[in-house]
Parts: sequence; structure tokens; C-alpha cells
Amino acid sequence: MGTESQHSALDEVLGFVSLVKIDSRANGLPVSNYDLHRIIYSLFDSFEEKNMFSSVCNSAPQKMGRILFSENTTTEDCQNRSVILLSPEKPMPQKNFSGTIQTKELRRSFLGYDKYNFSLLVNPTKCESLTKKRKAISGEENVKNWFIKKSDDFGISVKKENLEVRSMPSQKIEKPNETIIHYHRVKILGTLAVSDRGSFVRTVLQGIGRGRSFGLGLMQVIPYKN
Repeated sequence: MGTESQHSALDEVLGFVSLVKIDSRANGLPVSNYDLHRIIYSLFDSFEEKNMFSSVCNSAPQKMGRILFSENTTTEDCQNRSVILLSPEKPMPQKNFSGTIQTKELRRSFLGYDKYNFSLLVNPTKCESLTKKRKAISGEENVKNWFIKKSDDFGISVKKENLEVRSMPSQKIEKPNETIIHYHRVKILGTLAVSDRGSFVRTVLQGIGRGRSFGLGLMQVIPYKN
């Protein structure tokens, strides 16, 4: 009975991972960053935030599931905008959606390994003590130090020599008739070891940092192989 329960827990579906390709030329206009956000969220018209963590780890406080995505577009596929999407519910395209969606389940067992390779597009910031405003963190060493300092909260252990930081173009979000938002972006790649399973699962499902509604903060992980 105990063994069956353990197998059942490992088979638990924690969310859905999708590869979404959007035809950028379907309407004769390029897809802006805000359009991309709007299209992704339109796949969840019936989406209601649900408690995703009541069974993820026994001692974890209740948290809400959220939609996370990261653009995966390549220069070879410039006609489409390609997105890796993690969501608590399966995406359901509307009639006017122009593109393709491939979805598979994310099971607890996939997040049960001890070591992973990871990739993270993130907006690292710090709070200025005097102004209390958020300030972007830039520079390879500064970003590495920020990530290492935060790693305990993420339920992971990382070594500086195993991290790579790539500066990315800033992201402009231009919502009609509203203030333009700019997000400073860096990509962090490397190897991590899981130090706290519950916090690690929460990090993967909840994302990291600001701008998570606009394609930032999704930690993509692959089990580490020598």
C-alpha cells in the first residue's frame, strides 16, 4: 500500500509544459511583446488561480499557480514566435489563434532528481536603501553574486564557477495608451543541486523575480547527466 502511494505521488501532475508557436504574419503585422503576453494569456480564458501547492510539499504554505513563459524564437524561424510555456492548466487555443501548440504533462517525478542543468531569463534587481526603488543589477559578477545569495530561497545550491551570465537586450512592453515598461534582462545558465525539494518545486512552478507575466522568471531545468 505504501509503495503504491509513493508511485502515485511521483506520477502526480504538477502542471503542463507547452511549446507554442505563433504565426507572426497571420494578421499582416509583427507580434509585439505586449501582443505576445496577450496571446499567451488568451489561451487560458477560463483560467482561475488555484492552489497548486497543497500537495507539493507538506509544510509549504498555500500558493497560487501561475502562467510562466519564455521566448524560444530562433533566427532560423523568424516567421514564428516560439514560446516555452509552463501552466497549471492545459492551454486551450481560441478560434482566432494562429499557430501550433504541443503540450505534455509535468509530473512530480521529473522534479525529483538531485542535480539539473538550467536556463533562466530573469530581471535581477535590488532595493535601494535610501529611495526604496528597485534598481537593475548588471555585470557578470554582480548577477552571479545576486543569484548565489538568493539560491537558498530557491531551494538550490550553485557554484559560481558553474554559472554563465549572458547580457540580453532590454525588453520593452508597450501597452496601448499606457506607460512603456522596460525590463532589464540577463540569461543565467549552469548546473544546480537541489537542497530543499519543496522550495525547488515552488521555484520552478512560481518562477523568479519581476516581469513573470511578460516572459521572465521561468527556470527551465533538465536532469543533469555526466
